[in-house]
Amino acid sequence: MSLTAEQLARRRTGITSTDITRIVGESPFGGPADVYLEKISESPPRTSTIPQRIGDFLEPLVCELVADRFRLPELRQGTTVSHPYFPWALTTPDRVFDGGLVEAKAKTLLFTGREQW
Repeated sequence: MSLTAEQLARRRTGITSTDITRIVGESPFGGPADVYLEKISESPPRTSTIPQRIGDFLEPLVCELVADRFRLPELRQGTTVSHPYFPWALTTPDRVFDGGLVEAKAKTLLFTGREQW
């Protein structure tokens, strides 16, 4: 899912699930210092890898398949929201509907780059 400039700016004000993997040292895409530098930087975010971009393109299809399978009402694009008790905890669900949300992760990899995920 491509994030808008407003969503990217909002995500710099808190901690997201993407940040958590780097903060705890489980991401090949950086560590805690990288998260901190991105939060204070006005620079554009790092570019995605090809497998990540393919996954981003597949996520809308996955959401539609889930909606069809579970007979969910009309799905809408998600927006960045914060936890009601912990406003620094942010999420940007892929799709929302009345009564819930859909978060799709379509992980793809190249045979030679499987360690990237």
